[in-house]
Amino acid sequence: MLSVFQTRFQRLETALNSLVESVAAYNPSISAADALVAADEDLDESLEQLAVHHANYSRILELRATADALDEKIKYTLRTLADTRKELLDIPSSQPPPNTRQVGVEELLSYAKFISKTTVPPTFRGHISTELLSQPQPAIPDGPTTQITNGMATPAQNGDSTNTADQSAQPENRAVATLSAETKAMLDPLSQLPFVPWPSQEVIRMGALAAIQGMLEDGTDPTTVLSAEEQEAADK
Repeated sequence: MLSVFQTRFQRLETALNSLVESVAAYNPSISAADALVAADEDLDESLEQLAVHHANYSRILELRATADALDEKIKYTLRTLADTRKELLDIPSSQPPPNTRQVGVEELLSYAKFISKTTVPPTFRGHISTELLSQPQPAIPDGPTTQITNGMATPAQNGDSTNTADQSAQPENRAVATLSAETKAMLDPLSQLPFVPWPSQEVIRMGALAAIQGMLEDGTDPTTVLSAEEQEAADK
């Protein structure tokens, strides 16, 4: 911009000198006058461009200052957010975090297959054999008379604390001894059954995991299978 302005100013100066020399020689030159007018117009255009250039430069400086101010504001906001987040994370939670870990079907079946050999289901109840029910009731040993209260047999109170202590030291509870074989089998159905550390194949095949495994083998996604209640609700 400066070089253009200097070139046009030199043209104006040269045209003015030529016109002055022609006038001084008493021979005014029309071409020198036209050249002076053209040089003056070019110089005016250069001055207008220079004014626009200065205005644009001032605008650029203002925009730079605004950009710097916005950058500082953004940095301050980010630092404030980071400090606030740190303070929020330092606050102890009043509720335990929920267990959102999703367990896949294949992983669940693999784990169930691994523990099934050494685990007894908590709801397992063996079949009470008829031989156990047909066993005679054990004889009640001689001793003080007992009273049946709320289904439990308790020795009669005779005021002798020594006899009560001796009776409590007996290896078998006399209250339990008075129960029938059927009642004992109902209260403890596993007492006369052999210990099985894991369920049989028939019991496993009747479970939900076996049904899911069958769906996977048939190529069916278990998550898309609806129960009877869910299917009825979906049909509605």
